[in-house]
Amino acid sequence: MLVKQLIHLADASAAGVVVGARVPLILNNPADDTMTSMASRAPALLLAEHQTKR
Repeated sequence: MLVKQLIHLADASAAGVVVGARVPLILNNPADDTMTSMASRAPALLLAEHQTKR
């Protein structure tokens, strides 16, 4: 609920990544803009890189 309020009232971006699978899964909304999509990809790339180094 807080995230939705921040997105609408403060023009914030939110990133969603499912952790625990073999590869990070990105959660995004088809209505998201480019910056929000990139915000979801960045942590997923970092997690994937960390998993390959183990």
